[in-house]
Amino acid sequence: MRIAEEVIVNKSQLVKAVSDSTVSSRRTVEDIVDELFDTVVTEVRSGRKVTVIGFGTFNPIDRGPRVGRNPRTGAVVPIPASKGVRFAIGSTFKSALNPKEGVSMAVKKAAAKRATKKRAPARKTAARKSTAKRAVKKAPARKTAARKTAAKRTAKKRAPARKTAARKTAAKKTTAKRATKKRAPARKTAAKKTAAKRTAKKRAPARKAVKRTAKKRAPARKTAARKTAAKKTTAKRATKKRAPARKAVKRTAKRR
Repeated sequence: MRIAEEVIVNKSQLVKAVSDSTVSSRRTVEDIVDELFDTVVTEVRSGRKVTVIGFGTFNPIDRGPRVGRNPRTGAVVPIPASKGVRFAIGSTFKSALNPKEGVSMAVKKAAAKRATKKRAPARKTAARKSTAKRAVKKAPARKTAARKTAAKRTAKKRAPARKTAARKTAAKKTTAKRATKKRAPARKTAAKKTAAKRTAKKRAPARKAVKRTAKKRAPARKTAARKTAAKKTTAKRATKKRAPARKAVKRTAKRR
């Protein structure tokens, strides 16, 4: 704002100048300026003093009722009591308005602050780039570490699987041994059964021969039994025939 040339700077021009000198957008700067003015007005109206170091101080004042005159007519006009603001300029602002041969330290500090504010976004972007590069450089190390951890995890997972496989093979061997032990008696019994069958087959013809001989002997026994029965019958007949003769002899003997 160049007051010496009586150049009026309105609010929109002030917002444009601030947005051009900073990275923020015009809409953001406008909202910030409006909020700043509203805050200053609210605080001064409530009776509090607002001080911006280096810029100035807004002091609230109370004016009593008084009498004034109309400049056109010269008539007396009563002026009621009112509240006002007295602005006291700050040292930095004052030294900027009244520069001396040597620039004051306050002006140097203000210029340095502005320069640092302008450079801050560039430094932030450079810092972000450097951090991104470092992160990119560290990425392979992280990948290798992740691969190592994944390999360790897979090795740990495979170790129980190998143990379980070994246990399964041992269990299979033991079950196979038990099955062979169980099968051995079964095989022995099967061999005994086959041997018994073979002996039974060998004995079967001998038994058949015995049966045949028994059959052959049976008719001879029958014939012998018949002969004995015939002898007995003949003997009985003979005894019957002899009995009357004996009876007659007995009778004659009794008579004599």
